[in-house]
Amino acid sequence: MTWKPIENGTNVRHRQDSYVGVIDGLTEICKGPKRNPDGRTQYRVHVKGKEIRELATEDDLESIKRTPRKDERFNVYVVQLEEVPGGTGKDVYVGMTGLTPKKRYANHKRDKKAGKKIVTRYGVKLLPELYDHLNPLSWEEANKMEKETLPRELMAKGFKVYGGH
Repeated sequence: MTWKPIENGTNVRHRQDSYVGVIDGLTEICKGPKRNPDGRTQYRVHVKGKEIRELATEDDLESIKRTPRKDERFNVYVVQLEEVPGGTGKDVYVGMTGLTPKKRYANHKRDKKAGKKIVTRYGVKLLPELYDHLNPLSWEEANKMEKETLPRELMAKGFKVYGGH
């Protein structure tokens, strides 16, 4: 049987700590000894009402239904990468966040809730000219933009895209 991760954007409650948040991806940067069924990851959970993410395993979380607030907004962002092994020289990372792109980039660079280490290691700067006109977005719009639309557009312009797609 193959393990199927909880989808990004799923609303969850931590069983012991009781915080409520939204699944914001998987990370191999783990807190404590527990892991998801794949044996190597934990979930990033964007905690509601706070500009932080917590790490948790599937056993720690329960899915909850929640109607998104109409005013809840997310942002996509693009980071220029340099000296990526196997890169092309036109390398970028595409992500999405409930924070401002500047705050999320700062977290990547400080290795705080960094998720994918590629930005921590090779990120040079944000490229707002590639995403500012798109923000802010609903979660559904931002998720589609991060995983499908923006990577496809950037690849068509010759960029090698890392990140959410």
